[in-house]
Amino acid sequence: TTYKTAYFTEPLKVLFFNASDSDCYTAAILNTTGGLMGGDKLELKLVAEPGTDLTITSQAAERIYKSQGEICTVDIDIFCDQHATFEWLPLETIFFNHCKYRRNVDVHLQENSVFFAGEMYVFGRKAHGEKLENCLIHDCWNFHLNGKKLFKDLFHLEGNLEWYFTTSSVLKNINAYAICFFFAKENEVEPYSLIENDILASTTYVNQMQIFRVAGVNIQKVREVFIEYMITLRNKHIDRKGDLPRFWYI
Repeated sequence: TTYKTAYFTEPLKVLFFNASDSDCYTAAILNTTGGLMGGDKLELKLVAEPGTDLTITSQAAERIYKSQGEICTVDIDIFCDQHATFEWLPLETIFFNHCKYRRNVDVHLQENSVFFAGEMYVFGRKAHGEKLENCLIHDCWNFHLNGKKLFKDLFHLEGNLEWYFTTSSVLKNINAYAICFFFAKENEVEPYSLIENDILASTTYVNQMQIFRVAGVNIQKVREVFIEYMITLRNKHIDRKGDLPRFWYI
């Protein structure tokens, strides 16, 4: 596998790595501005042609800065063709207080596609003692199989966030949240459950899609559980032989 066409403009750049450096062809997306703020608009179109095998990651964590009123928007279209394997594994996204962020991800799959995505969200700059008080965070995933709707996942926070972060059934005391999506024709259901004082994790299965979620107080602990799950699943079901892309460990 190698890239056929690569077109990008500022503030985005793409770094490519030799297949010998990892289990498959890998590319890293770099935002040269260091983050997104109100009014920014990004569009990405990523295509895995038939029989290809690739991983897309990011060079650094994405930061969503405080907005003066406008919303930053991100639209991503992913196409995973027949017998193609596509991994979407960017580093975590850090939301600053008073940010306004709206993202839509459309994933187009075929019957014999293999697709794996993992993303992590950090609520506030904890090293600065920051809490999210008033924000817009809208993150929507739409999955399509053979042109038909398969599954939709929506994460939405808006306005005064005190209720969200003080209600037990929602995000009480949660500082980080991560989610994985795994689609494959021969997808085996693998129950996973973790309940501790400061962390919760579990899997669900819908329409050939295995979904893993983990949330917790301790950001590093959430990251560790998240990484461990991703490595285990990749090694077992996607024939990866080691760790995540190198940027996850820098």
